[in-house]
Amino acid sequence: MAKASNKHQVLALQMMRAIVEEFSHELPPKYISRQRRVVVTFRDKQLKDIFEHSITAMRTAISGLTGTDGQQERLMILSQALLVQRDCLAFDFIGLAPDESSDEAVAIQIPSTWKDLIQTDDFLDPYFEGYKRSSPPVSSQFVEVLVMLASIRRSFYMESVRSTFVKRMSSGIVEILNGGIGLEDVENYHHMHRLLARFRCIHTLVEIEESPVYRELLGSVARFSLTGLTLYEWSPNSIGPLLTFWSKVASTHDSRDNSNAEIAGDLIASTLPQIIREYLHAMIMATMRVITGETMADNPLDNADALLDNMALVANIARSSYETCAPVVLEIF
Repeated sequence: MAKASNKHQVLALQMMRAIVEEFSHELPPKYISRQRRVVVTFRDKQLKDIFEHSITAMRTAISGLTGTDGQQERLMILSQALLVQRDCLAFDFIGLAPDESSDEAVAIQIPSTWKDLIQTDDFLDPYFEGYKRSSPPVSSQFVEVLVMLASIRRSFYMESVRSTFVKRMSSGIVEILNGGIGLEDVENYHHMHRLLARFRCIHTLVEIEESPVYRELLGSVARFSLTGLTLYEWSPNSIGPLLTFWSKVASTHDSRDNSNAEIAGDLIASTLPQIIREYLHAMIMATMRVITGETMADNPLDNADALLDNMALVANIARSSYETCAPVVLEIF
């Protein structure tokens, strides 16, 4: 495939994606046993090769983005390669077909035989590099795949490799957030929130807790979050993942660590009440603007399910530190 023309590479990737989609298609119940046997054979013998080909095509296309000739074709290769990777990672590896309509993190159960593809020190580098060097919709696809890579089960990684993975993912996120790279696009912005939520749900971050990158990550996410909470009307679906990230941080935070700067306890303690304040204020102001006719955006009160889910997350954050969070709620109401 490496020696094929750009057009033929695009066609090959489209065919690979069609094959993966076909094997992912659920048949009526009476065919389920036969289908599962075929799907398992495909998973064990072909899916890894397809995923590997798509990674190779992606890396080659990224290295060619510096030139001007054939730029559009390279972007098409990138787009198709990322779509193939997304479908491979979304494959029903264990036959449970998790509900992807929810953004609640579900660990991706990729086989241990894929370790040689993913457990390398530089595996994540092309994804962050490709994101920085591309524009929507391709950049959004890079973050989508990063979301799925962050969702791979923790047990897939050996301890030393997991630490490298978490550090590289953290440093890549910090660079994007600090530079605001691509975040003016609503799709990039929303998928970045999803990446934060999935990353923190699957990985406890204990691997980097005493590393400088941990404080950098929390500091960058805090600034991003406090700004993001004021942008509800621009990207309302991003609020849930954002609160999920801080709810997970809060659930593992002990108020006795508030003064422990070595594990960012002071930063967490000061951020949690701010998150609650900005969320409640944003919801009140958004509702008022809808009622007074200042905006045509959806009323947050109309989506009861999302509102209850978000308030449950806010309650979890508040419970972690009553002394600092309760006064914020009393002050607003």
